Amino acid sequence: MHIVEDSVVAYFDERNQRLSAWYRGEEIVLEDALAQWPLENWKSGDNLIAYITTFEKKFKIFYDGDVWDVNFMVDADMPYQAGCDLVAFQDVVDLSFDAFYRGKFFDLEPVMPVRFEVGKGIMAYQDVNGALKVFEDGTIYTALDFPPQEWYVKDSLVVIKDQNFLKVFDEGKLHVVERFWPEVWEASWGAIGYVDQVRNVQLWRRSGRTTVTRGEPVQDIQLIRGLLVAYLNVRSVKVGWHGETYTH
Repeated sequence: MHIVEDSVVAYFDERNQRLSAWYRGEEIVLEDALAQWPLENWKSGDNLIAYITTFEKKFKIFYDGDVWDVNFMVDADMPYQAGCDLVAFQDVVDLSFDAFYRGKFFDLEPVMPVRFEVGKGIMAYQDVNGALKVFEDGTIYTALDFPPQEWYVKDSLVVIKDQNFLKVFDEGKLHVVERFWPEVWEASWGAIGYVDQVRNVQLWRRSGRTTVTRGEPVQDIQLIRGLLVAYLNVRSVKVGWHGETYTH
């Protein structure tokens, strides 16, 4: 069993019964077990691994070549999520909501939120009062003071449906992208692609908006590492890249 995440590869050596990480050209043993799988569960994000051990009942984080013992006497169902350089989790001592980000720990809320999601260096959560908050680069922002209709974390963006508007939280700011909610949309790598009300395919980034197609019969769209692919029919595909549109 193995996982690959950006700068780190984690794998379980069944012969030697140990969990190891390959990081910067070096094998680092994370957990050593005598007879059985040493982890209750594990989650990974770019550059890190978070896990709960079977025997010690500890919650640990591997990041930048080091292992942090974060929580002790942990149940297997302790809530936590991992993303790029970021882990959000419940402190088992005072039941608060905390975060690990780039080697530092942050106290976020005195109680666990209703819901939380982690992405690439960003996390969104709804607190117990329904407010939508965003943790980004070590700072907590309030995106909305009230519960939105819907919200999603997609890579480095928080996509929000509020009063049927399409909104995006990015780089500490809430942006109104459209005054309607698109039926078809995709988001990744700091961009969101969608089909607007007149069947135009739009690509939005913080730097501006690009129209990829105009009024054509779009069957589906995909956004792959910032490259928008619009499928028009079985024989026609348009690709939006760096402000230009290409037909294939």
